[in-house]
Amino acid sequence: MKRFNVFKRIGILFSLLFLVSCNTNNNSNNNNNNNDDTVKTINFYSLNDFHGAIEYQTGKQAGISRIGNYLMTEKANNPNTTFILSSGDMWQGSVDSNLNHGALMTDMMNKIGFDSMAIGNHEFDWGEEYIRTNQKNMNFPLLGCNIFYKGTQNYPDYLKPYTTITKGDVKIGIIGSVQVGIGSSILRSISNKFDYLLPNDYIKKYSDILFTVEKCDAVILSTHDGNYGGYKDLTTVSTVSKRNYVDGIFLGHDHQVYNDSLNGVPYSEGGSSGKMIANITLKIKNHNVIESSNEVIDCINNCTQENNELNAIYDVYKPGIEVIKNKVVGNAPNYISKSDVGLIAAKSIYHYINKHTEEFDYKVNFACTNAGGVRTYINAGEVTYGEIYQCLPFDNNIVMAYVDSYGLGLYKSQYESTSYDDGGSGLGSDGKYHVGTINYVYEKMDGDGVNLSSVYSPSILRDIVVEAINDNIISAITPIVS
Repeated sequence: MKRFNVFKRIGILFSLLFLVSCNTNNNSNNNNNNNDDTVKTINFYSLNDFHGAIEYQTGKQAGISRIGNYLMTEKANNPNTTFILSSGDMWQGSVDSNLNHGALMTDMMNKIGFDSMAIGNHEFDWGEEYIRTNQKNMNFPLLGCNIFYKGTQNYPDYLKPYTTITKGDVKIGIIGSVQVGIGSSILRSISNKFDYLLPNDYIKKYSDILFTVEKCDAVILSTHDGNYGGYKDLTTVSTVSKRNYVDGIFLGHDHQVYNDSLNGVPYSEGGSSGKMIANITLKIKNHNVIESSNEVIDCINNCTQENNELNAIYDVYKPGIEVIKNKVVGNAPNYISKSDVGLIAAKSIYHYINKHTEEFDYKVNFACTNAGGVRTYINAGEVTYGEIYQCLPFDNNIVMAYVDSYGLGLYKSQYESTSYDDGGSGLGSDGKYHVGTINYVYEKMDGDGVNLSSVYSPSILRDIVVEAINDNIISAITPIVS
């Protein structure tokens, strides 16, 4: 009798354990081990294409101190429900950031408390060395799920495809990606090392892992790509996780402002240079997203207070920056539009090559740059080197390309809007045509088999613009007379 009671008790115990086990495993919509009827409101904030816009400029850019203060305040007020992301192109684009190859921007992002950053095309501008240096100093992961060394499925060692972040009792998965084929927006000599593949299948794979293995409550895509329509299939339900592949999408790369949804999944993008902060809000109950909304926050009007901690970081770098940035190089009697800056750059290339025939051997009749490399305008008044830098932030070398008549025609047709042409034939005594340009344009055209040969110069585009101003070649900007 005593033995029967013992076995009976053991049987009851196993029955209870079995019931508990079944109750846990049969909750198909619950990624965690218990229900939570509390509704949690989670806010995600994202910056994209910031391009080192660290300094405050009245009416033009809010600057990182003010934007950072806004984000830090949000995080301090709601530490367990606030996530700060970047969708790429954070370092490259201003004298403040370029002179230290993104180190200042990385220090600022650490202090603000970023949770992740998707890599952008301009992070590659300085090569892998500076990506690794910055990544090692980052207190948050650098993401890119569809970037591989060419011909392989091997990720660069500085990239992760996704990350998970747990705050309080909420666990979020973030997947990073870039636009398919984004290598065309990178110097070909750098991008040739990589494949930038269609990201959707990789995103789906990692979404399933994040929901079923990592037990995330929500998954966010942070992509350096503005083509929101290309991600519509990610708003469908996975046969594996029984969830939408993603619960929100932060975009980048095309410098547009987007704020809408696909099949009820919100997507947002905040322009460029910190003009807007993209925001997605998710309401989570029982580890499922039950509601979502999104907006873009105007930084000029909403980010009005500077942050002393961020200013202190800037002060460490400032002496080495200001001596270069604040040098006055000329005077602009009138406002100079972004497109006119492109024309100034082209004329400066023409002037530089024809002035330095000892370096190039031949003169050119036609010179061009790319419109995408010109980033902003110049206001009337004193023009500083920092302003020229902000207009032309990329370290593009001057190149003279040797082409045939067909190649000359391609250069003229593709870069007409940012070119200078004196009307000459361009045919040299060597029987070839000669074009003045920059290495980004040259390498892009070289991939199409247009170039026959070239002369590379160590001179940088923005510096030869300053030389042209000093030589009184640029009518829109008069030189400083010492």
